[in-house]
Amino acid sequence: MHEQVIEQETLEVEGREKHAFLFNMSHDIRTPMNAIMGFADMIAKNPGDEQLVRRAIDKVKRSSEVLMKLLGEVLELSHMENGEVEVELSELDLKQFATQIRDVYELDMQKAGLNFVVSCEVQERTVLADKGKLTQICMNLLSNAKKFTLPGGVVTFGIWQNGEVANGKLPCRICVKDTGIGMSEEFQKHVFGIFEREQNSTNSGVEGCGIGFTLIQKLTKLMGGTITVHSALGHGTEFTIDIGLDVLIEEDGKHSSENENKISTDCFCGKRVLVVEDNELNREIISEILKEEGFLIEEAVNGVEAIDKVIHSRDGYFDLILMDIQMPVMDGYKATREIRRMKEPALARIPIVALTANAFEEDKKKCFAAGMNGHIEKPVNSQIIRNTLANILS
Repeated sequence: MHEQVIEQETLEVEGREKHAFLFNMSHDIRTPMNAIMGFADMIAKNPGDEQLVRRAIDKVKRSSEVLMKLLGEVLELSHMENGEVEVELSELDLKQFATQIRDVYELDMQKAGLNFVVSCEVQERTVLADKGKLTQICMNLLSNAKKFTLPGGVVTFGIWQNGEVANGKLPCRICVKDTGIGMSEEFQKHVFGIFEREQNSTNSGVEGCGIGFTLIQKLTKLMGGTITVHSALGHGTEFTIDIGLDVLIEEDGKHSSENENKISTDCFCGKRVLVVEDNELNREIISEILKEEGFLIEEAVNGVEAIDKVIHSRDGYFDLILMDIQMPVMDGYKATREIRRMKEPALARIPIVALTANAFEEDKKKCFAAGMNGHIEKPVNSQIIRNTLANILS
């Protein structure tokens, strides 16, 4: 009987938590969607007002980015809860990493009227780390600091060595500090909870934190680190991450420069790409991006149509295929496997890159297992498309 009562209470708590999650999720989706629909309506009603249209398009773009960030975080959190996210280690130069963070945020901080200070003080600068997740954590914290700091304030980003190297591990401390509006002591106790917000008059006009802090904490823990917060209302906030990173021995003290890693896109001009995408709007956007890079474009709306175009093409006609995954008639996985089984070697070897909203590690593995050569996430980013295709075609 006692066990049944506990089980019932647990179900009730889970029910309340689920209701709260869905309520807040609905609110955080509707806010940017309302802006997108409202500004799109303004554009439709005032197509001749160039200044209004430019301003509205900028607002639509910003709201879309907010929406995509939220949806991406929810999906990633779901995969983390299911144990489906892995740490992907690669070589990382901490001083270059700090410089890249500065380059990304410096202009935005200036536009917001903020002083942005970046420092990196480490003796062992080359380590093994998951650069993608580390970047995600730092950018999330910096975006939050920028959002909650008034013009004239200061945002600080620092990396330093917090002790001596032991057992091949560099004790690394990453700090993001601001002179913003701060947090109450009560809010700090549950700041890493999903959709938690500080409820006071100071920040009532600022967007909420969504699940950003929850995701940051889980990503930090996944990499073996800890994160703490110290704050006071009206006196700013400081987030501190402590993490042990494997030290790499540098060869002759050399580091690859930006010029050495620069990707050439000279190979694009005149190359023919088959864009396989069932959504007309997505197909149009992707094709326009590729045309601007010098590609010749042909299109297919499903896997069957793509296979037909490849079969009836001559050797070397298509240089690359961009393949959507979820399509009617035949999906991208099956279409790729069919192309790889073609008897004509030149056709079977055409590079195929997945272009899909399926953005998690297991999705990428499925793409490569089907025979694809690369993976590009939606919504499409022209720089990512450029880099991915250059690596494959060069």
